[in-house]
Amino acid sequence: MSALRSGAHGSISATCLADVTVVRLSGEIDQGLRPQASSALAASLRRHVPVVLDAEDVTFIDASGLSFVIQCSRIGHEQGLSVRMATCSPCVHDMLEMVGADSLFDGEPDGAEPRSDRG
Repeated sequence: MSALRSGAHGSISATCLADVTVVRLSGEIDQGLRPQASSALAASLRRHVPVVLDAEDVTFIDASGLSFVIQCSRIGHEQGLSVRMATCSPCVHDMLEMVGADSLFDGEPDGAEPRSDRG
């Protein structure tokens, strides 16, 4: 297992399971997480297993965070890997849709609509 964490505002972690790598993003995903994003990307792509992104708990994402998510998809697909956005918060969904990148992932994400159990 490889866990990569940042400060109080946001985090990115790559968890290596037997048949998949799960990349979790939470909190504020911005340029301050660039080193963690690079490490998570490398960890998720070196194993040659499907990659699943979990962005359900993202509260903010800037252009560098969006770039990371798009790079995961593009590089993964170039290497022949399945890359799926399992869940995403409304802010991630809206940003992907705004730049036309919502179709870059395999399957449809869960949680793209606001959940009633969240504030």
